[in-house]
Amino acid sequence: MIEEKLNSIFRRIEKILEDRDRIRERIIVVSREIIRLSGQAISSIHQRRLNDALKYINTIEDNIRDIYKMIEDHSDLRNSGILNNAICEYVEAKLLYTIIRDNNIPSPEELSVDVVQYLQGIGDVIGEIRRIILENIRRGDIEQSYKLLEYMELIYGYMRTLEYPEALIPNVRHKVDVARRLVDDTKAFIIDMEKRIRLINVLERLKM
Repeated sequence: MIEEKLNSIFRRIEKILEDRDRIRERIIVVSREIIRLSGQAISSIHQRRLNDALKYINTIEDNIRDIYKMIEDHSDLRNSGILNNAICEYVEAKLLYTIIRDNNIPSPEELSVDVVQYLQGIGDVIGEIRRIILENIRRGDIEQSYKLLEYMELIYGYMRTLEYPEALIPNVRHKVDVARRLVDDTKAFIIDMEKRIRLINVLERLKM
């Protein structure tokens, strides 16, 4: 009697574990694809190919919906390491796109992501905004650089108010520390370049 019951129990356990293993393997494959597409979306944004970036982002969102549907009955897999990393990469790409394209920042609810995934993603956006600022300055667009710097300062300003333990917001405090340096360096760089441009303009007028 006991042997029959144990046999039944372990058959059910094996079925559950087989399903979880199959889904886990699928999560790994799709997560790697999300990370790859997120990188391509960000590269496209830097190259000013926003239509291409949107195509990548739409594909990512389709993949995420498929994964979430697959793990509806396996909530323990929703926060698996590689999937969590992939979602953070998506958040970074989506936020950067929305900032550049729409001058807006979507919320975690609008992206259907956990708040910690959102914080990790938005923390990394600061570095990508800096890259765009440097390119704008190279092209002589100081005004747009200041607008983007304001995004950096606002994001950093709100993130630094989050006084919670590392266990609750893993890696976020580190991102805040990095963000502080990036904001300070970028602001100093813009101001310095603006002064140089003004000086060049003055010297050009004196030559006339």
